[in-house]
Amino acid sequence: MAADRAADAGIALAKIGDETRRSLARLLPRERVPDNPFDLEGEATPARFAAAVPALLADQEVDALLCLHVATPTAPPTDTARAVAAAAKDAHKPVLAAWLGSIDRSEPRAALEAGGVINFYTPENAVDAFSFVASYRRNQEWLLEVPPPLPELGVPDVAAALRVRTRVIADSRTRLRPDEAQDLLAAFGITMPPCAAVKSAPGAQAAARRIGYPVTLQVNEDECVAPASAILRNAAMVRRAFSELRSDARPAKHAVVVRKLPKLSPTSTVNVCVYTDAVFGPIIGYGNAVPSAAELSLMLPPLNQRLALDLIKSANGDSVPAGLDSLATLLLRVSALVCAAPWLVELELATVRVTQESASVLWARAVIDPQRPTASEGYRHMAIHPYPTELETVITLKGGVELRVRPIRPEDATLERAFVDGLSEQSRYFRFMQHLPSLTPQMLARFTQVDYDREVALIALDGAPGSESIVAVARYIANWDGESAEFAVAVADAWHGRGLGFALMQLLIACARRRGFRRLTGAVLSINAPMLALVTALGFVARRDPNDAEQMIVTLELSPEKNY
Repeated sequence: MAADRAADAGIALAKIGDETRRSLARLLPRERVPDNPFDLEGEATPARFAAAVPALLADQEVDALLCLHVATPTAPPTDTARAVAAAAKDAHKPVLAAWLGSIDRSEPRAALEAGGVINFYTPENAVDAFSFVASYRRNQEWLLEVPPPLPELGVPDVAAALRVRTRVIADSRTRLRPDEAQDLLAAFGITMPPCAAVKSAPGAQAAARRIGYPVTLQVNEDECVAPASAILRNAAMVRRAFSELRSDARPAKHAVVVRKLPKLSPTSTVNVCVYTDAVFGPIIGYGNAVPSAAELSLMLPPLNQRLALDLIKSANGDSVPAGLDSLATLLLRVSALVCAAPWLVELELATVRVTQESASVLWARAVIDPQRPTASEGYRHMAIHPYPTELETVITLKGGVELRVRPIRPEDATLERAFVDGLSEQSRYFRFMQHLPSLTPQMLARFTQVDYDREVALIALDGAPGSESIVAVARYIANWDGESAEFAVAVADAWHGRGLGFALMQLLIACARRRGFRRLTGAVLSINAPMLALVTALGFVARRDPNDAEQMIVTLELSPEKNY
């Protein structure tokens, strides 16, 4: 029962080592090769239980132990519980138990708990409890994991995407033609073979010359796309194919799409889809060229490199598809598209051909909702707030020095640690109000893995891309009242007195105002004269903290009329 439940919960049974097997074999009355689960057999005494517990806990492959007991004449419940508890009392690994048949008896339970062993009603309950602990540990490891740098995707051309939306709405349509889908995807760096929508045979011939032979023709209708023509290699073939499509009694209002046929090479083929759920908003689906959305692996955007790889692996199992990095980059671009375009409600990238170098979309279908807003407006169309690319900017300091400013990302953990380590002892004390030699892993994760819906951390970067360093950080986090946020700012010692803190705080204040906060508050040490001067220049009002004479409380009312 316990082993079956472990399999259902994804908990692996430990593969006990040879030394442990030999120790356990000596406990059995007859020759048998011990395995996991290990059966002590019906005539087992409390002493046999007590001997098995330390032998199993000493095995390096064992992370936890579950003792199961059913009362027998040779193993009374309370005596056996005392023996197990004594053996497990100094254990550094979790020991769980299920004393079946003794649920209503307090003596066995008290004996087990005296040794730090928790008794569960059933074996399944015990396995479930351990699965929760294992999940928590795994999630904490992921939380503290420093992600690798994101691939450079480039800045999307949101204006080009909006021009596509405008053309479709002007034509009283919601479904994009292939050439429009191509323009939309290209705005986010997703490539498709060239195509063009035409209304005449000469237009088709001109498009074919411009795109390059060989091509194929298709009629793009409101609800479907007619089967493609044969491979067309010259203008005469294009003219005949166009005439055949038009003679098929299709209204002339439907555009004929001229498509470039790409050179085919050994590749894998996948599908990527986006659907809009009424509750969760956009959902990204991924699968191996499957015809049904029910067969896709699904994930909520925004995606990062880790999540994109997890989505791919969830569909592929243990097999690693060709062009894994190319696929991950494609999913990141799709994620950026759905984050920036709340008006896109459906997207299907059918027949995506993947190589080690690239992932190219051979055909795309997209549907928009003209009633949805053109801008993301705080990303209210999404269940999870994505990375706010709109906050990326450049500031100019005294002397014309320019620094890039952007919100912090989990991938910045190494830069954040170096920034704090580089602060003088006094600067660290002023920022954290305690003597802090360096950031703990938990603090590092907390400072770099932020919830962009509730908080923002802006970093100023000096240096060329790839060798940048953080020289200042300004952040706020929403308070429980939903109306105010608490801020903090730190500037590298070498950059003091150059206006960097003032400029970065101006951006942070503007961001807080756009998010609808009514005030910014912060705590500043009374001896931190430079910081008090900075916030006073920004319009903050300082007052003595009634609960701590060594610090000041500073507050800025965020009236919408005042500009910074």
